[in-house]
Parts: sequence; C-alpha cells; structure tokens
Amino acid sequence: METIKVESKTDVLNLTVPTSIEDYTSKWLLEHTADVNVSNNYALIAQVSITTLWELGVLAKEGKRKARGYNLFIKCGKLSDTCDEFIRNLKAGDMIITQEIGIINREVFPKYNDYHPGKISAKFTDFSSKNPTVDLRNKKKIYLVNFYLIPLCDIIASYNKDIAVPSDVESSNNN
Repeated sequence: METIKVESKTDVLNLTVPTSIEDYTSKWLLEHTADVNVSNNYALIAQVSITTLWELGVLAKEGKRKARGYNLFIKCGKLSDTCDEFIRNLKAGDMIITQEIGIINREVFPKYNDYHPGKISAKFTDFSSKNPTVDLRNKKKIYLVNFYLIPLCDIIASYNKDIAVPSDVESSNNN
C-alpha cells in the first residue's frame, strides 16, 4: 500500500491504495471477503485491475475503463466429485485464467472493499470537480479490485504470477 498525493493549487487529496499485486495477499483476500458465502460449484474471485488515477478520471468521463490485470482465486463452495484436480488444489491468492463470459452480472460487494474502482474513481472525480487545477502528472500504477462469483467451470487454468504478463482489456464502465 502506498499513499498517492493528488494536488491542486488549493487542496491536496491523499489516497492510500495498493500499488502492487503483492498487496493482495491470501490473508487480505480472505479477511475482506469473510462475509461472502459461496454456493456449491461456484468460486469467489478477485479481479485486480492495473490502472492510474489519470486513466480512472479521464476514461470514466468517456464511459470506458481500460484495464490490465489479474484474476485471483479466493475460495469456493463445495466441490462436485467430477471437479478438475487443479481446481481442488487452488489456494487463496492463486492466479487463474477465466472465461470472460463468466464474469458478467455476478459482481459481489463485500462491506470492506475500499479499493473498488468505483470508490476510488468517485473520490478522485469529486476532488477534481472541486479543484479544476488538479495535477495529473502522477502516473503511478494502482491495483484496484472487484469481486465476482463465477461457476467453477469458468476457471480454465491457473498459473504462476512470476511469469504472468497482464493483458489489456477494454470494457464499458458500468459505474
């Protein structure tokens, strides 16, 4: 976690945000989703988006969000007897590859997610609307998180984060 200072001529906004995938430890993921119960044959995952405050502010105005990121496994409900072995071996924080269609309309909002892109974007947008001289030169990468329930069959692989290269994803901003 790191505090990023956003300055204008008259005011300062300090945002403490994750600045690395390493900020999302298995302990953090499990603690922040403890209030989520998962049904049989479903998984709770974290979709971690890599962005900047500038991208959040500018692209939000255009109704789009450009994000690169990772999907992290958190936990699942009871597994069926026919469940793939690699899914049985997944642990909180493991990186996974999912089918994109599995993420539609199943977002979960645990009560302790201060790093949801919508929350950070709202804070930044509110500050910049009151302070039109915001300095947007800080291009520090920030790692924001959404949580989703997906069918276990939508998890198609897992991999080691040391060799992972995030891909660009263009999606509509529904916030």
